[in-house]
Amino acid sequence: MAEQFHELCAAVVPSLVGYVANN
Repeated sequence: MAEQFHELCAAVVPSLVGYVANN
């Protein structure tokens, strides 16, 4: 379960950070 959570974070966090940085 921890591995799945890490993969999810690795995919979502940079996208979220980029979205916020662009606004």
